[in-house]
Amino acid sequence: MNATVLTKKQQTSTLRLNDKHYYECVTKRGLDPAWIAANCRTVTKKEASVLLGYTAKSGGVWLEGDNFIGQLRPDDPWNSEGKPKDKAPKYRNPLGEYDASLANNPHNPEYWEKLDELAKICYVIDGCPCLVLTEGLFKAIAGCSNEVPTISIPGVEQGLTPGKDDPQGKRFLVAILEKFARAGFGFLMAFDADSKTNYNVAMAQLKLGHQLQKLTQVYSVTGLWDKSEGKGMDDYIQKNGIDKFREILSKAVNFDKWEQDFQKWRKEEKERKKKAARVIGIPFRNSIEVTVIDEVFKDDWIVLNDTFYQYTKLGFYKKVSPVEVKKIIIQALREVYETKLVSVGRGEKEERIVKRFATYRNLTSCFNFIRSGLARNTPANEHLIPFLNGTLDVRTGELLAHDPNNYLTWNIKNDYIPGANCPEVLQTFIKESFGEQYLELIQAILYYYLDPTAPYGYFLHVIGQSGTGKGTLLRLIGDLINKDNVTAQTNFKNISTAEKRHQFLTQVRYCYFPDMAGFQSDLQSFYELVDNGELAGRALYSPDGYYKRWNCKYAIGSVSALNIENSGDGWDRRCIPISTLPLNGRTSDTELRKKLEDVRGEIISWAMSMKSERRDYLIKNAKNEFISINLLKQEQAIQSDSLKSFLDQCLEPAVESCHTLLTHEIYSAYEAYCKVTGLKPVRSNKLIARMGELITPFLVGRSSKSVNGKKVNVPKHFCNLRFIPGLFNEHADAWSMNKSLLTEGNMELFEGITQAQNAYSSIEEAIKNMIEYPETTDGSTSQDSYSSNSCYSNKKDSYVEEKPINSDSIPITLTQNNQEIPIQSESIPIPPIPKNQEENNITAEQTNILSRSNKSCLSKDAETPESQDSQPTQAKQTELEYRVSNGENSLSSTSELGDSEIKPGDYVRMNSMYDPKQKEVYEVVRIGGGSAEVKIISSPDSRKVGSVRKCIIQMIVKM
Repeated sequence: MNATVLTKKQQTSTLRLNDKHYYECVTKRGLDPAWIAANCRTVTKKEASVLLGYTAKSGGVWLEGDNFIGQLRPDDPWNSEGKPKDKAPKYRNPLGEYDASLANNPHNPEYWEKLDELAKICYVIDGCPCLVLTEGLFKAIAGCSNEVPTISIPGVEQGLTPGKDDPQGKRFLVAILEKFARAGFGFLMAFDADSKTNYNVAMAQLKLGHQLQKLTQVYSVTGLWDKSEGKGMDDYIQKNGIDKFREILSKAVNFDKWEQDFQKWRKEEKERKKKAARVIGIPFRNSIEVTVIDEVFKDDWIVLNDTFYQYTKLGFYKKVSPVEVKKIIIQALREVYETKLVSVGRGEKEERIVKRFATYRNLTSCFNFIRSGLARNTPANEHLIPFLNGTLDVRTGELLAHDPNNYLTWNIKNDYIPGANCPEVLQTFIKESFGEQYLELIQAILYYYLDPTAPYGYFLHVIGQSGTGKGTLLRLIGDLINKDNVTAQTNFKNISTAEKRHQFLTQVRYCYFPDMAGFQSDLQSFYELVDNGELAGRALYSPDGYYKRWNCKYAIGSVSALNIENSGDGWDRRCIPISTLPLNGRTSDTELRKKLEDVRGEIISWAMSMKSERRDYLIKNAKNEFISINLLKQEQAIQSDSLKSFLDQCLEPAVESCHTLLTHEIYSAYEAYCKVTGLKPVRSNKLIARMGELITPFLVGRSSKSVNGKKVNVPKHFCNLRFIPGLFNEHADAWSMNKSLLTEGNMELFEGITQAQNAYSSIEEAIKNMIEYPETTDGSTSQDSYSSNSCYSNKKDSYVEEKPINSDSIPITLTQNNQEIPIQSESIPIPPIPKNQEENNITAEQTNILSRSNKSCLSKDAETPESQDSQPTQAKQTELEYRVSNGENSLSSTSELGDSEIKPGDYVRMNSMYDPKQKEVYEVVRIGGGSAEVKIISSPDSRKVGSVRKCIIQMIVKM
């Protein structure tokens, strides 16, 4: 009965080979397609894990014979943890018991059952039908498909059962071999060409042959062909043909003869090693280190800063752990020996090998000797980037061949593909998570982290809630670089000492902190690393340290702005903050990282297609190019610094020099502010010192003067400075604060005055020129009519006058004594519309509120219906003047009009403090000293609704 032969196309989706594996098995190996189809199939990593009984790290080809004994040939071989990948096994066996494998015959399913028929086609020696015994199912297929019945075992050692399975530690034949041996079949060993000269493999053959000889005849052809003719029997058949292989079988020797030849070779090999040992200086003890370094650690090993590296042939040196290096040394020490004359009785002596070098002392000595002997001072070569398909010279754009003399210790695991566009999956991610306006900046950021020649001194800080894309961007940067050159850390302490830098930053090109939170301090080392300055490193327990530039770039992720100690000391200058967009109903794509990994090559090429000049400009000027980044920097600086927060909310500049504050007054107020707001105060001397740095023009140092002929000391103080009126209450024991009077925005004003101080002769002139004051009747400026805020007006600002509304406007009423009083609309001003700006959509109800907002601006002649009837022509028309300065509003009030003209509860509409192109509706909360606190009632940014801001209001009365 013949079975139907399955062609490649007839195999099912779960039992067939994919195109790649079919090519490797049939075309490349030259094996019969029908036999391959009957014994091999493609499996995924998940399927392989199930079949093996343990976690597989790769999919591949699953080989399974007639008796269901299987074996995996992984696409990407892996080794146990800590072992080098280049020595990973090419085949993986299932967990548990093992046995020999019988190849499925696609033409005869009873091939292994009808033993009489099987014996007829076997190679017969001395009247005994012999089955060829080899290692691996591919070799068995090569024999069986050419009518040479062949049985395979997973490995030479796997022809016998494990000794641990027997109480006495004995090993026996596996079931399949014992079955055919007892059935009268002999065995003809045909292992790989190099098996005869491989001591361990040859010893395994010897043990297997001895066990087989107890039941049947054993022969061998192992070693009868040269390795150049093909390593295994399948290679030999493919290269020389089946007839040549039959000639090899005809030269088979019985196992006793093979053993004699092996023992002879073994003795010769011992003599050869003894001579070699004498030539290289063994047994002299002081040469053991030289022996190991010459025999094991050859040209592909170097040591940089006490760290071992081995060349990978992919253009870079890979870091090798000290543990792995010591394992290699131990193995070498086991193979090094010395000879010694020993007494064998009756006064006779003979030379014997004494293995005495595999000691801990020699291990330590060799390790230290090799670490010093392989030390190199390598060139920086920061202009070279090793890709899989070559090494890119970023100066010329030329893709060069890999060269170990470049001494690169990192690589990118993708081919370099010049001219690629931004992949659609990345473009969609950026638009949804950050906004389309950030597309070019993120391209520059990716290029910045990929290119080692990009200027150091900057780091990315991604701010956003979980699931909004923060972690995806940070991980994407790492995925574009070899994972061996990336590290994720939890806090800055992990890179703060020489030992920890050596441990965590050696060979690292990208270090990121995915989820930072809380107060961060002691950042000097981090800033120096960001700037790529020289910092110390030292291997653990090593007596010698070193200094180096770590050539690493950094990034941070957090849910909100961090509380940074002295953020102005370096954080603001180096940080590029970007915030993610809220989810707003969109769901996170759990497969996004894999999708991005699939287009890594395109992402890298797209990122590096930007001109380096443009990249450097965007990195250095992100604050100026993106308003949102500037706002995040301001928020970060104020939130993380209690002093800046205190200056921003509690103090304001004063034009008159008589407004002075002593240092003890400032610190008392500062302590009260920190107590109310929950911030951690700094020491008094530190506060005053930093305050002097932040608002230098206002600081007056210690001095002395003569009063009535006596010397009087003048303490350090701040001039032209005062607290927000009514904010603090001075007490003997401790100051208190009225939290409801806190404002925002003064920090920007102080910074503007400080930056402009050199252009003016005095601080008073700087304040006057930076801030517009209303003029009094005598032409002077009045400090009482002024209160500072972030929306200060510049003298160069334009004015837009608002015209009175006409009689067709919405009718307005004024409530007085519980009676509604109609008001002439001609006398009521409305908030102006800045030139060249579009009006926002305002509802009719909001328009009515806006019109009513100016009811307190009526002249006294228009307070009652009677006065309106009797003196309609004497009603004063009031106009509001708005000025737009630096994209923000500034309103101020004249002393002539007085504070009573605008009252708490009134409504005002004006340009948004955040975006001058938008309109916002404000409710007046507090009025006093010419300033007003307003609460945002309606805003294009819903997150701002309900917040309180401070503004200056100016009412100009025209008759």
